[in-house]
Amino acid sequence: MLEEERARRLMKLEKIRPRLVAIAPQALDNAAHLDRSRQIHQMHVVLDALESVIYGPKQPFDQELAALRNSAKGFQLLSDALEVVPMSVAHEGVEHLEALADRFERVAKEVRHVALVPEDGGLGSHIISMVISKLLFKKNGLVKGDDVEATLSRAKYYLDRRDLENTARELNQLKGWPKRLASDWIEAARNRLEVEQALEVARTQVNFGNLLNSK
Repeated sequence: MLEEERARRLMKLEKIRPRLVAIAPQALDNAAHLDRSRQIHQMHVVLDALESVIYGPKQPFDQELAALRNSAKGFQLLSDALEVVPMSVAHEGVEHLEALADRFERVAKEVRHVALVPEDGGLGSHIISMVISKLLFKKNGLVKGDDVEATLSRAKYYLDRRDLENTARELNQLKGWPKRLASDWIEAARNRLEVEQALEVARTQVNFGNLLNSK
């Protein structure tokens, strides 16, 4: 009786085995789909945390960036976009747009003071340039010209419209002493632009991955 019972059990298992073999690929696909869903959800969470830091007051975001890089394994486009952001920038943080706007006003004032200083100008040239700068009228809007005042006017126009890329591009056209005084601001603006562009690619990639995974 025991042998017969065992034989029946084995026969039942033999009948089940082909069904298991048949559904194994589907089970693996479901497991892979579940893993992918978990990964995309994790990237959403980490990306939200990173964006909350980037769009807040200046602070380091190296930990958030490292977490996103770690969670993005298998998403090559996203990984490539994140590699654009130097860890030195992540350690230091990037300035908020409003902070850059406030800083721009101070930089623009300093740039105007040295607008007429020759490349090798000494103290006397700086004093004369500062005095004359107080007598000149400020320009506004998208005025033409490659003089310092016209360049600052266009830069201010773009900055007022939150167009940081064109603002930095205008200031980058400065030369001599004005360029030297504006260089730190330009660098800070470019750092922010690089981070924002990387985040834009990351958000697009995560949303696209979520869309594909939901099908």
